[in-house]
Amino acid sequence: MNELATLKSALNSDKYKDLELSVKVKDYLSQAMAENTKLSYQDALAKFYKEGYKIPATPVQIAEYISHVKIKNGETPSMATLKVWLAALGMAHKSLGFANPCDSTLVSQTFRGMKRTHGTAQRQARPLLFDDITKMTQADLFGGYQKVKEIRDMALILVGFSGMFRRAELVGLLLSDLTETTEGFVVWQRRSKTDQMGQGRKVGIPRAAQSSEEDSEE
Repeated sequence: MNELATLKSALNSDKYKDLELSVKVKDYLSQAMAENTKLSYQDALAKFYKEGYKIPATPVQIAEYISHVKIKNGETPSMATLKVWLAALGMAHKSLGFANPCDSTLVSQTFRGMKRTHGTAQRQARPLLFDDITKMTQADLFGGYQKVKEIRDMALILVGFSGMFRRAELVGLLLSDLTETTEGFVVWQRRSKTDQMGQGRKVGIPRAAQSSEEDSEE
């Protein structure tokens, strides 16, 4: 196993494999970090090594890294992305028994200066609006919604829009998470990006009002 692979493994519960732990403790350890967070941290480590750095790193190296690193389009990463990268680097250091250079005053002040210079607003794609969804439902984009897959895809779009679900939240839904009521559906959202502890929440999806054209036909 190369050095980077060892570091990625250190972010998982694999680092405890040599300890005599019960199955229950191992299960809890495996759930300590969301899978998407693990993947983000692993990508951050890969980027760090690709730029020619290694762990352990010094506070000076970390400060230089975040000040000069660029993403694919040559732009400075968003402050939110850099915050994730710093968290990943800090955890990797601590997991291997090294002092966390990201906790140093040098790094924290460098990051603070970057936030004041570049701002903290995140780049976001334009959201789909009601008119966009209406056009999609009327455009036969999925072949007239005759097949199960086509109906499923449109249902995902409508539920995602009505419940304001993130992509990961939407694809993580199970049929058993939906309860039909006289007013529509209640969706049990088991976990979300802002609910790392898995408390869950109920989201109401109201039944669509019948159009006047359909009413007149009846």
